[in-house]
Amino acid sequence: MLRETYLRIYDKLLIQMVRQNKSYYEGIIWQELKDKKMFNYEFYQKYNCNSYIIDFYCIPLKLAIELVEGCDNEELFYVNYIRKTRLEKMGLSVIHINRADVLYNPWTVIEHIKNTIELLHNLKGSINYH
Repeated sequence: MLRETYLRIYDKLLIQMVRQNKSYYEGIIWQELKDKKMFNYEFYQKYNCNSYIIDFYCIPLKLAIELVEGCDNEELFYVNYIRKTRLEKMGLSVIHINRADVLYNPWTVIEHIKNTIELLHNLKGSINYH
């Protein structure tokens, strides 16, 4: 019991620390996700889900958005694949976005996120446009 309490406190402090140190790439995406700008859905940044810290998460859609480094490295590709597979086994939809795409093609990335949200929402019902 005491160990679980310490782990929860540790997780909370770790997430606070990570949120304060967000990257430039995360800042670009966050500007489009915050304040329910995407079809009136609320997103959280650095969301803790079963010991995984997800970059951006929408609870009603069970949508996780992860920013990843380019997968030129086979080991990095494998790590990202395992992480995505485990999150999907928890019932989440996962989008992997390459950080370079955020830098060089931000509007394409935003459009991809919007299309995914629209697709997931259409599976649930109608979209709430502002």
